[in-house]
Amino acid sequence: MILRYINLNDKLSRRDFLVFFVLGLVLALGISLVQRVPGYTDAEYYYSGGVRLFEGEGFTEMILWNYLDDPAGLPHPSHAYWMPLPSVLAAAGMFLLQNSGFFAGRLVFILVSAVIPPLTALLAQRLGQSKRGAYLAGLLALFSGFYLNFTTLTEGFAPVMVLGSVFFLTSFGRLEAEKQSPVWFLIPGLVAGLMHLTRADGFLWLAAGGLAAIWTLHMDKKAFSSQTMLALLCVVGGYLVVMGPWFLRNVQAFSSLMPPGGSKGFWLRNYNEIFSYPADQLTAEGWLASGWRAILGDRLGALWSNLKTAFAVQGEIFLFPLMLAGLWRQRRKKQVLVGAGLWFVILGVMSFVFPYAGARGGFIHSGAALQPLLWASVPFGLDAFVAWGSKKRSNWDGATAVRVFGFGLVLLSMLMSGVLFTSRVVGSDFQNPVWEATWDRQFLYEEELAYHGASSDDVVMINNPAGLFAATGRAAIVTPNGGVETAIAAAQQYGARYLILEEDHVEGLDELYEAPENMPGLIYLSKIQNAYLLEFAFD
Repeated sequence: MILRYINLNDKLSRRDFLVFFVLGLVLALGISLVQRVPGYTDAEYYYSGGVRLFEGEGFTEMILWNYLDDPAGLPHPSHAYWMPLPSVLAAAGMFLLQNSGFFAGRLVFILVSAVIPPLTALLAQRLGQSKRGAYLAGLLALFSGFYLNFTTLTEGFAPVMVLGSVFFLTSFGRLEAEKQSPVWFLIPGLVAGLMHLTRADGFLWLAAGGLAAIWTLHMDKKAFSSQTMLALLCVVGGYLVVMGPWFLRNVQAFSSLMPPGGSKGFWLRNYNEIFSYPADQLTAEGWLASGWRAILGDRLGALWSNLKTAFAVQGEIFLFPLMLAGLWRQRRKKQVLVGAGLWFVILGVMSFVFPYAGARGGFIHSGAALQPLLWASVPFGLDAFVAWGSKKRSNWDGATAVRVFGFGLVLLSMLMSGVLFTSRVVGSDFQNPVWEATWDRQFLYEEELAYHGASSDDVVMINNPAGLFAATGRAAIVTPNGGVETAIAAAQQYGARYLILEEDHVEGLDELYEAPENMPGLIYLSKIQNAYLLEFAFD
């Protein structure tokens, strides 16, 4: 009902932004009371990285969740696949509260998530919306549907949403025709650097920052002016201020600007090959040998999956038509054109370059940076819908329709957010939330390991080494893609003593899971719920 009392001609005030921030903060803190653990691999990995930083171990890790960079052993240089900023933010919260608990690790993310609604409202206003439209956009960002379950976790969702908002707010001037000082483009450069420090595909935002500089300053000139060149240098300079130290770290750790295993991701033939051991079996020749029909089919499948994600997750189903209509109505605005271009580039990269990672969450993560722009476009789509309705029905009061439909959209967003949060986090038993099921299982594994005489230094092979380490602090390596012989070879090289074989396992271990027993190199110990504990027995 708040939309009903907002003057159409007003602009957002500092008080309005404070209201959005407080609402976001209260909601985030409430979520943290129920969602008390990371819950899945990505958040567990970043949280673990924050713990290592807080404990003074630097960018190192006691887990191997893939073998792409041919690791020498444990400890291993961290963030060889995922980027480090979420772990840095997690460590910052731990240093502030002086403990390594999960709430401390997510503290900064709670604060960052609370900034998303006011920034989204401001972005809608900058694009030309009324105060009522800006409030609608901010409330949609507050009740964010699918994203509500993730923005307060030790993950990249909240940081990239804030960075995306800042990019669109700072890269094109306060007004459409306003020209900015070239030095101002240090900000888009810094944003691009932070995007890259959050996600490996974040480097795409460097190109977007350069395009914004050219579009804003070059205009219709036939040759680049000195101001345009200076702006481009500022974009690159801002990017290097952030990424330069990380590149130097990579040179020290891997003797290259980026970890050497990343390029092997181009040659995957299915998702499980990301766990290949040894990783040198991932080659261009093997990829081509799979045949163009399989290569193209997998990529078209990923494209279809990502398009469904765009409709159901980014568009929240009922907002999707309004987002499209709003973007079309603003199609001549530079922010919208650059944002739409980025969306298509991200879709292409996550469908055709990295189809397996993209379809399994990469597109959701990368596309989150554009989500504030999509929310900010909804009020424009609503205006277009009401204008169309007014033409069809002469007795339609446009102002009343905007208020009624706007209220309905917020109500639907609240309902969808509540249903998704309840079903995926709380479940039917508030005392034992479904979100904590996998986390609690790690402690059962630890108890069983202790029962069989495992020391605290023994390394375990398991599907989710990040989850085991985050919960218990135990060093772990991932179960490689392959059969028993492959698992034994990896265990020998990296010193793993135990194997926890879970229900969700690689295909090559099907027979072992169906009939666990002693065999050369493995001793069966016990069953833990739907998992089995085995001990490696090397000659």
